[in-house]
Amino acid sequence: MNRRTSLVLLTLLVLFALAATAEEAQKPAGQTIDPLANNKAKSAEFFAKLDAEPGVKKLPSGLRIRMTQDGTGPSPASTDTVSVHYRGSFLDGKEFDSSYRGGKPIQFSLMEVIPCWTEGLQLIQTGGKATLWCPSEIAYGNSGRPPIPPGATLQFEVELIEIAGGAATPKPSR
Repeated sequence: MNRRTSLVLLTLLVLFALAATAEEAQKPAGQTIDPLANNKAKSAEFFAKLDAEPGVKKLPSGLRIRMTQDGTGPSPASTDTVSVHYRGSFLDGKEFDSSYRGGKPIQFSLMEVIPCWTEGLQLIQTGGKATLWCPSEIAYGNSGRPPIPPGATLQFEVELIEIAGGAATPKPSR
C-alpha cells in the first residue's frame, strides 16, 4: 500500500469515527440505539392507550382483539385450515403484507401460523372481521423475521372467509 492510499484510508477512518461520535452526542445521555428495546417501549406505550379503548379485548396471552364485523358461521378450531383475507401493518400504520394486494384470500392451517393468529382466528366466526394486535411474544419474538424487526408488535385486519378443512367448533354465544 502506498503512502497516498494509506492517507486516504486514515482520513476515511477519522471521518467515520467523527460521524459516529456526532450521532452519539445527539442522543440523550445514557441512551443507545437498541431496536429491540425501542420496539418494546413503543409497544408498551401503544398497548397502554389501546387497552383503554372500548371494544378491545385483552387476552391472557397478550393478544388484543376488536371485532369489526360479526360473522354468522362457525369458528375454526386450532387444527382447522382456513381461508382469510388480511392486511398486516406495523404500529406506525406502514403495511408490510396483504392478501388484498394479490386479489384473493390465502389458505393455511392454524397450526402453521404465529400463535397470535392461531388464537385470534378461533375467536372469529366465519364471515366475521376483526383487528388483532400481536405483541412480539406471540408473533415473531425478539429476533423478528424480515421485514419484521425484533420485538415488533403487529396489527392485522383479518376477515375469516371460510373454514376449509377439519372440524369446525361453534362459537359460544356472547
